[in-house]
Amino acid sequence: MKELFRNRNFTKMFLATIASQFGTIVGNRAFAFYLLDRYSSHPGYASLAELMYRCRLSWSSGSSA
Repeated sequence: MKELFRNRNFTKMFLATIASQFGTIVGNRAFAFYLLDRYSSHPGYASLAELMYRCRLSWSSGSSA
């Protein structure tokens, strides 16, 4: 395993992948919190937005929720 990380190209790609995933998670959470804040007076809208978020996650990961 250490041999892989000695390769600078692999290390850069690995860190880029981690940063990309982290950015996606933070962005999606921020959007979900915005929707919850924006539609807090309409709980049905917030629930629908959360369901859409969860379905998108399960489809992108290839697993079922």
